[in-house]
Amino acid sequence: MQSLSSNATDRPLDVLIKLDHESLWNLYDRYLAAATVNPQEQQAIANELVREISVHSHAEETTVYGVIEAEEGSAVAEGLRNDHQRVGI
Repeated sequence: MQSLSSNATDRPLDVLIKLDHESLWNLYDRYLAAATVNPQEQQAIANELVREISVHSHAEETTVYGVIEAEEGSAVAEGLRNDHQRVGI
């Protein structure tokens, strides 16, 4: 998964965020598919998913929200922060 914390400076930040979200959804789909086939694999995927969501959320919170706050205002940034808090990571 291409994390926001990587040094992928050749792509715009919004593209990296969308790619990260897509990767998280793909990982979630793998998790669901493994439910009936292999419980051990599903647990490994769950652990990876939690790890990747944690990294993703931290990167967005430390990088993106400050920029959004400066450009769009604190209300918009706070709304996005609240959305991420609902994830529970």
